[in-house]
Amino acid sequence: MCGIIEEIPLKLTLVSLSQRLTMNSASSNYLNALNRLQDAIQFPKLGLDSIAQLLKKLGSPEKGMRFLHVAGTNGKGSVSACLESMLRAGGFHTGYFSSPHLSCARERMRIAGKLVSEDDFCWAENEVFEVAQQSGIQCTFFVRTFAMALILFRKHGVRAAVIEVGLGGLYDATNIVWPKVCGITPISFDHMNILGSSLSAIARQKAGIIKAGVPIISAEQQPEAYQTIATQAWQKNAPLTSMGKDISFSVDAENRLSVFKGTQCLLSQASLGLAGSYQFQNAAMAVAMLEEAQLVKSPAIRAQGLAQVKWPGRYELVNHHPHVLMDGAHNPGGLSSLHSALKSDQRFFNKNVIVVLGLTESHASNDLDDIWRKSDLPLKRFIFTQSRNFRALEAHKLPSFFPSFAALSTVIPQASHALRVAVKEAEQSNSLVLVCGSLYLVGDLRLHFVSGPCDPFLPVF
Repeated sequence: MCGIIEEIPLKLTLVSLSQRLTMNSASSNYLNALNRLQDAIQFPKLGLDSIAQLLKKLGSPEKGMRFLHVAGTNGKGSVSACLESMLRAGGFHTGYFSSPHLSCARERMRIAGKLVSEDDFCWAENEVFEVAQQSGIQCTFFVRTFAMALILFRKHGVRAAVIEVGLGGLYDATNIVWPKVCGITPISFDHMNILGSSLSAIARQKAGIIKAGVPIISAEQQPEAYQTIATQAWQKNAPLTSMGKDISFSVDAENRLSVFKGTQCLLSQASLGLAGSYQFQNAAMAVAMLEEAQLVKSPAIRAQGLAQVKWPGRYELVNHHPHVLMDGAHNPGGLSSLHSALKSDQRFFNKNVIVVLGLTESHASNDLDDIWRKSDLPLKRFIFTQSRNFRALEAHKLPSFFPSFAALSTVIPQASHALRVAVKEAEQSNSLVLVCGSLYLVGDLRLHFVSGPCDPFLPVF
């Protein structure tokens, strides 16, 4: 079972951004809330002081709630989405905090699987804003929105909440929660200007979410990263369960997932609502986390939740004729998983690939050329473009990171125009259009095919 959007005839009449904003007109209160969030400080001091002070003033909304906390470089959103869907299938009234968002800030905080309403968003923003102002607490957009999510979870009686780390782990605002279980997805090189230039340094930041005595599930890691995680778990006396060592999984000929802990079956022949072969390992890790947290113990209910899970913008097929696939992969680990999934996906056999790619400044790397060369994909063209996010790398700078593909490269700064050109060429050549490199770019272009709310501007983080 694949999470594929129902086919929408394209006919090269893509919906413009201005039309989307008109169709999704927001209230003036909501726009005011967004503007105040946008004005939040951008570069705080490292540490949890701001979020700790803020939550105390807000009456400690994090108290008395079950949390499942997920860090890592690649797949943490997918693992979190699987967790939330299984918890909901198990009868829990769920909360879910994630970042970044694709096109609407309300995506960051979901209750019972749905985006919070504009009214709730505005109420929470005002509560947090007033407390921060009166107390003189300096906090970022991310800290504010996390606090907003927690007071909304409390207001709506959330029983279990899945919390996705924003950046790193040790100093991330989400590290204020005390979870039932922690998870660390595969660690790769990303945000090296903040997290460090070695895998062990990055892993130390990610492993900062490990708490004393709290079970920790680690995805299969490179040795350097795994050793760092294992050392931190040992120091904190946190029971460590390792995917591939303690947890195994299998996928049958009908793409049904089974998960085992030793000889114990945790999940049997479950269909997955997410497309992409790499999602099986994410789903298996989510099952392992639920097992360690002793939540939703029924394999049948877990299977029901996995069949229903959705996670937009991650290996998402948004159009059939021609095929248009969107994925936010941008770092070495994520791109390698994406390339492997494409090569094994029978829907795209014998199709050339037209890549529409944009990057943020922090994700540009000279390693990208080598990763794409080794992909062994039938690449037809690279169209370099940029999202409307202010951190987007200017499109004309992108070809310098892909010297091996100079003959295939085209620069089209306006993202909608880039997509239009790619789709037209794909129609004529029966090719696949792949939009990737930045979740912000995916967010900009996804709504040309799939309806949904769209904010007039994107946040700084």
